[in-house]
Amino acid sequence: MADILRRFASLTPLSGWFSASRFATRRRRPGLAMPLNRLNRNGFGSLALCLLLAACGSDSESEWTALPEAPLQVEPKRLQLPPIPFGQRTAAQYRIQNRGSEPLHLTRIGPAGCTCAGLRLELPQRPQGQQQVRIDPNGINVQLQPKEQAILHLELNTGRYREPVSRKIGSIPIYVEGYAALLLEWGVDIWVPYWAEPWSVNLGVVGSRQRPVGRVTVNAHDDQKFELLVPEEIDGWELSQSYLGDGEQDMYEIRVTAPEELPLGPFYQEFRIPSDLPEAPPVKFTVQGIAEADLAYAPKRLMLAGSGETATASFILWQRNLALEFPAPKVEWQGLGDLPLHWEMESLEPNRRYRITVTRKGPAPTQSTSLPLKILTNDPESPEILIPVLVLPQKSGPS
Repeated sequence: MADILRRFASLTPLSGWFSASRFATRRRRPGLAMPLNRLNRNGFGSLALCLLLAACGSDSESEWTALPEAPLQVEPKRLQLPPIPFGQRTAAQYRIQNRGSEPLHLTRIGPAGCTCAGLRLELPQRPQGQQQVRIDPNGINVQLQPKEQAILHLELNTGRYREPVSRKIGSIPIYVEGYAALLLEWGVDIWVPYWAEPWSVNLGVVGSRQRPVGRVTVNAHDDQKFELLVPEEIDGWELSQSYLGDGEQDMYEIRVTAPEELPLGPFYQEFRIPSDLPEAPPVKFTVQGIAEADLAYAPKRLMLAGSGETATASFILWQRNLALEFPAPKVEWQGLGDLPLHWEMESLEPNRRYRITVTRKGPAPTQSTSLPLKILTNDPESPEILIPVLVLPQKSGPS
């Protein structure tokens, strides 16, 4: 039986302007894992019910009844929001009234069928402080009195889309205790003249003076012909563009180059590029990353083991900025004393990358010792780098 229900879930999706007016529930059926009022909540309609009855057959043990429609008047049931350009917000509302003579228990509203859509319930006839109802996805508890009106607000933010969408439709179920779910539908046309990809560029870890470059492609979507009005500079970032289209369908690449020097730490820059299309939304994208000193090294500290007569550890030191040379630095010990430590430098890439190896040549000390290895770089940004070196004590033998 559970396998049959799973098949119906894949055969009867809720989409488009589909609306089911009646659902069924089970009074008694031994062995049925899911009552049909649960099917109601999962969006199966009358077609699923007919298929289910045909598959199960009929017998004297089962008795089925249809849930009645809730006495709710909704205007409109099919809501068409006004067309909007991509990236903007729009809102509309449904007006709901209890047309019956008894209170109606609203147990759940939504979801709206899209993460870009938000819902808000208002009870305008109630006292101040009781008019706004938070719509919890796990359920609500609202008693709608006879003749009482409610307003269901739908708010749509197209800026949350991460792919081009020219037409969006959705549905909002309203669950009333003891009645079939009521399905409200909505749709909106979205003007997406062009589309930027990627919408967010992550440059990762870069040197503060490295001047990294990010690239974004802008493709035609609803409009085949357009021109981007790319400025030469935004907040210190240099911009340029290249045409990649075929003459019939326009496509551009936008290049953004970081300022001459970025402040150390995380950075985030938003870009808005207009076009020649009247009232068209701008091309929006962001560039982010982490700026560190141009001179980089790893690991950040060294540790020499305490076993054996010798122990070694090494780190790499390099210049991120390709426009700058990095001659071999000077290396000095700080507080070496009588520790048997030595260093050697190996050039991995001339004037750019070096490996420095520290070696203990002799017995380990009797207790842990830490001292810095000073690197004199002759770089104005990082003239001196201190590498902590931890020398572990010799291991004691078995007692």
